[in-house]
Amino acid sequence: MPRLRFRLLPALLTAYGVLLLGLTLFPFSFQPGRIRALGVLLPSMLTWRDTGFWEPLGNVVLFVPLGLMLAAWRAWPAPLTVRQAGFLTALCVAGSLGIELLQLLTPVRTPSLKDVVLNGAGGGLGVVLYALGWALLAPGVSPRRIARWLLGTCGGVVLATLVLGGVPWSWGLASWDPASPLVLGAAQDRAPSWHGLVHDLYIGAAALDDAAIARLLTSGPPGSSSGSSPGSDAALSHYPLRCDSLCPDAGGRLPPLHRLGPPVAPAADGIRLRRGRGYRTLEAPTALTERARRQSAFTLVLAFTPEADLHRGPAPLLSLPSERTERNLLIGQEWQALHLFLRTPANGPRADRVVFVVPGVFERGVTRRMALRYDRGTLSVAFAEAPGPYRLRITPETALLWWTAYAFGPYHIDLTTATRPDGVIRLVPWLYDLLVFFPLGLLLAAFVRTSTRHRTRRLLAGWLLMPLFLHAVLLPAGGLLSLTRVGGSLLILGLATGIGLLTSRLGTRLQPDPPQYVSR
Repeated sequence: MPRLRFRLLPALLTAYGVLLLGLTLFPFSFQPGRIRALGVLLPSMLTWRDTGFWEPLGNVVLFVPLGLMLAAWRAWPAPLTVRQAGFLTALCVAGSLGIELLQLLTPVRTPSLKDVVLNGAGGGLGVVLYALGWALLAPGVSPRRIARWLLGTCGGVVLATLVLGGVPWSWGLASWDPASPLVLGAAQDRAPSWHGLVHDLYIGAAALDDAAIARLLTSGPPGSSSGSSPGSDAALSHYPLRCDSLCPDAGGRLPPLHRLGPPVAPAADGIRLRRGRGYRTLEAPTALTERARRQSAFTLVLAFTPEADLHRGPAPLLSLPSERTERNLLIGQEWQALHLFLRTPANGPRADRVVFVVPGVFERGVTRRMALRYDRGTLSVAFAEAPGPYRLRITPETALLWWTAYAFGPYHIDLTTATRPDGVIRLVPWLYDLLVFFPLGLLLAAFVRTSTRHRTRRLLAGWLLMPLFLHAVLLPAGGLLSLTRVGGSLLILGLATGIGLLTSRLGTRLQPDPPQYVSR
């Protein structure tokens, strides 16, 4: 084994180091000017960024092999001391800090102090795994204990990924970037341009009730005096949009919209958007985004008249984009359909894992008044001309299903049909329970099979407590809970446990008998 340490570990460390540098620094575009301005860039770029769930998890997992291999290189075949473990963890933190400082020199990477902390935690976890592995593989440890530890560890990782993939922040807006400006039209030159008139804009970080939204939608045509303040000024900011170069908020709570691009023919009842011409706030509406992040709710009412119904796209009508390719919110047009991109931890920083679609919204010369409301996982889109709002509840189960489906491309959801109680919508919670409780049943069967005492008691305790505990975790996150679903979870768990016990018993019976030796 010492030969393994001196021959295999250097090769593994070298290969892992090359892979780590490639993942964290590629593509590397060196800019010498950033070295001279490093003192100015450090306070603004090396920040504590707020990200979703999967990026921090990836930062932790990325450094686990480094801590494990460094511990094996330093201590094998002896156990680790506390001083050695602390030194190796600090070494992982120093390596992560060096990578983040190198990312300052390339414009395609954004360093973060949170990445340093998470990478250090991953390296420390690798060191702890080495210590646990050495304790389990030490002389005198039974193979049954090793098998149960490995089985429990692997099963715990799989189940934690399944459960935490949708809980409890899948519906929240905590990953919104507070530095995003408010933009009408194209935020970037290479983005498709939306052509048309925008008449009114109400926006606020509060979820209005149906009556208030109905008043906003039916308060009169765009530009009429009755549509200026229908009793909701306390919750929403109002941009009347009777302006040319500067469009202020009527209440003065949000920064004004400034025109981008050359002037065009003015309109009496709104602002006209064209290619190369849009409106944006020079300062980020941080009061809006910070409150939306805390409450996970917002309401937006928009009146617009498209001048084209064959847009390739999605051509952005309204957005809250970041300086990079990330975005908090985007409302765009693709052909005649409305495309909605909403950033949540489960939907990714680009908000493109799940795209919400409402067909037939944009018709040339037809004015629409649209209300968009989001309230802790419930998305509602209503139009003044439509009979009722389209609602969709984003549960942890649906969030996990969408995140899994993203491996095959963006998942488009038609809001006009997604709220119908069809078979697919009804099967989503059952599919989630099958993914969670069937592996749990197999693990429970293996645990009971390897136990020597109180098998029936442990089997009944696990069979009853596991569904109740996991559903209690899902309920605060907006999960669907009912007696029927708890009964279905118990049925799935019992079926998987029975299959596991039956398979184990059949495997024991099919084993050949040991040879019998007869003494002479």
